[in-house]
Amino acid sequence: MIGLREDVQYACRSLLRTPTFSVTVILTLALGIGLNTAIFSVVRAVLLKPLAFSDPGRLMVVSGRLTRSENRPVLLSGGMFRRISRAVPAFEQVAAVATIRQNMRVVGLPEQVQVGWVSGNFFSLLGVNAEEGRRFRGDEGPGAAMLGHAAWRRLFNGDPATVGRSLTLDGFTYRIVGILPDSFHVDLPTLP
Repeated sequence: MIGLREDVQYACRSLLRTPTFSVTVILTLALGIGLNTAIFSVVRAVLLKPLAFSDPGRLMVVSGRLTRSENRPVLLSGGMFRRISRAVPAFEQVAAVATIRQNMRVVGLPEQVQVGWVSGNFFSLLGVNAEEGRRFRGDEGPGAAMLGHAAWRRLFNGDPATVGRSLTLDGFTYRIVGILPDSFHVDLPTLP
């Protein structure tokens, strides 16, 4: 322990004798450590962290484009969705999803939110279970909604009694049947 203390004192004296060199070395080390941390964070988030879906290697996204010259996503019609699900036997299951911005009213003034419209089997196909409540049932009509975890925390303070309550999207009322887990995120482009 005495040797360590003497080594630290010697290092401090050496650093104080050459302050310009010392500051340069310290800044270089700080910059290197910071860059390595940032790069590893990105690599971990993009490459190393597994997706929150069961068997993500078997998932495929099929989308439409408006024209060759205008390369922006468009909704596939319901008929096209059914045709793809019947005509491509390589797909075990087919689920539909579209994201749009809508006005939502829970309490008070409406606010614009990004809403994902999904087919009834979307969450079961991905293997995602509800954190609170349940996911959609196959026989359920379009009047059911699932809230994202962040929206549930922000709008309802994480109250488990939120399941069963109603919310309004562009004038239509939906019953909340479940809350998605915090780990579930799907980044899809929002349609205009």
